[in-house]
Amino acid sequence: MLLASQHPEMFGAASSLLGPLDIAQLFPDYYRLRLLLGPHLATWQCYNPTNLAASLARTSLKFCTAEEAFDRPQSEAFAAALRALDIPFEYDVYPGGHDTIFVREHISAHFRFHRRSFDRDVQS
Repeated sequence: MLLASQHPEMFGAASSLLGPLDIAQLFPDYYRLRLLLGPHLATWQCYNPTNLAASLARTSLKFCTAEEAFDRPQSEAFAAALRALDIPFEYDVYPGGHDTIFVREHISAHFRFHRRSFDRDVQS
């Protein structure tokens, strides 16, 4: 979502499978992001998909999370931002946690989503 929001002219569709969609919720404690982005919330906000949601207005979007995923609140915040901007999207919350089993069970839905998006673009 970050790449699509930074370069919307290059993306007709974007999806996220258990992705970090509102990284500000992790500030300042998430060590790996702090190594990448530094100690200032303003910098984190520049790379926060939720803050950049408006740039996704012309992008087909799909994302999902698990009921027990630690990052579910991030997905909920991203969905709320898209709703506030009246940007359409597909969002699913499935049973389970944030693990490889979840990814294996749901990645095919993301491939199908992108296939449909590519097919629509080719027909247009």
